[in-house]
Amino acid sequence: DLPAMLTVCLHPLFSFHSVSSLTFFFVGSLWFFSRQFIQNITGAAKVVHVGHSEGTMQGFAGYQNPDVASKVAVFVALAPVAYIGHLGSKFLVNLAKLDVAGIVSLLGFKQFLPSTALIHDVAEIACDVSDKVCNDAMCALMGCDPNNWNQTRWDVFASLDPAGTSVQNMVHFQQGANKDNWCYMDFGYFGNKDHYGHHDAPCYDLGKVNLPIALFSGGQDDLADPTDVARLKQELPASSIVYQYNINYYSHLDFIWGLDAYHVLYPQVLQVIQKYQPIPGTVSRG
Repeated sequence: DLPAMLTVCLHPLFSFHSVSSLTFFFVGSLWFFSRQFIQNITGAAKVVHVGHSEGTMQGFAGYQNPDVASKVAVFVALAPVAYIGHLGSKFLVNLAKLDVAGIVSLLGFKQFLPSTALIHDVAEIACDVSDKVCNDAMCALMGCDPNNWNQTRWDVFASLDPAGTSVQNMVHFQQGANKDNWCYMDFGYFGNKDHYGHHDAPCYDLGKVNLPIALFSGGQDDLADPTDVARLKQELPASSIVYQYNINYYSHLDFIWGLDAYHVLYPQVLQVIQKYQPIPGTVSRG
């Protein structure tokens, strides 16, 4: 037997068209086929969603649909993201303020930092020359605790990240960072009328997210900033938050790359899953 689990691990540099358009995709075909596949294999009535970064944002948006939320036993949100108005990454803040993605869009490009062999080759060469170059670049993007990462694996990290995204996705993220809101893509006065039927882009409503949610946050996370996470918690229904766990020294990627994640994080994640969707052959610790 296998646990019924849907893992969505995305961040702004690895995504689809945009957060709002992926939400419809998530609620529609992606969610339907993923859930059907998992349920056919496991026989479970509900699935567990473990998301990281933008993978949590898709959940917070998609689970405003009660039919979709009803199919999830528990939503485990690692480095939870909705609002990004308090980004700690100066690099990303400056990208947003300078409207770099908007400029790239005007130039006719559709991809932002596309995942190409050339980019990864350059990154791997730079890592081979100096681990400090890789360390500084990754920390500038997302913050980090180098002592909690396997620094002999920088070339592997560089071969996987950044993985690229759409320019529209980055434009959408810029809007959230600059306006400190969490709304659908703003296409402008007339564009919004075409897309939404009115001139303003609608905003998401976290108060409609009704399902068990476990929030795992980091005190040094420059993308899921503690101030933004606190706002997220405040707007979610109190009854939906069934578990909260903050690791003071964790940055954004410690949740997936941290050397100590196997004993300071993952046991708690499994404990939550075991409570809401018991895993065959294991014993719950609480």
